[in-house]
Amino acid sequence: AINSFPEDVALYVLPEDILYGEKGMGTVGWDAYMRDQVAKRYAKEDADYNLYGTAFLIMRDQKTIVTVDESPYLKEGYEYWWLQHATDTISSKKALGYGPYVTLYAALMRSLMVPTKIVYGLYYDIEEGGVWKPYAWNEIYIKGKWVPVDPYREKIGTLSRYYLKLDETVDLVELDFSCYRNNLEGKGCKPFEIEILEQGTVPESEINK
Repeated sequence: AINSFPEDVALYVLPEDILYGEKGMGTVGWDAYMRDQVAKRYAKEDADYNLYGTAFLIMRDQKTIVTVDESPYLKEGYEYWWLQHATDTISSKKALGYGPYVTLYAALMRSLMVPTKIVYGLYYDIEEGGVWKPYAWNEIYIKGKWVPVDPYREKIGTLSRYYLKLDETVDLVELDFSCYRNNLEGKGCKPFEIEILEQGTVPESEINK
């Protein structure tokens, strides 16, 4: 139950109609139908089921169903694409960027009453020659602790130094993308005033360990 969580944690499990007064105003939308379908698929009958296992199963299934399209990052006004609603992601089976991908994961986990944050930051992609890319992942609240989860790369627990957390939010509509946009334009903006955040190649030795 929501009342069983601390007030600052319960915020990350509320449906969008309670957060914003009506449906469709946010991106992390879940309802009774989603809750019933997810519970039927993953939740066990006992109240103390293994949330780590459930979190991984949802992650695995989502990866087989939803693909990520990174092309919006190359277009002007890319932040618009991050605001794709969770229901649109699951119906189209395509996430326009990593933001909508973790938005869907948050909606699925919250439907099971698991508080779930959306984390915005950068990921150091070695496979593409060492480039910091706009990225997003989640944190889920289990046994009184926030546990990082990367649903796209199927990781739960401590994430490596290749993840740089810049902000966290209950919904992507709450984020201010102006700092990242200004950085791309060479204007600089806290907390982005470090060279490794600029788009481009960075030697692995320069990554903070």
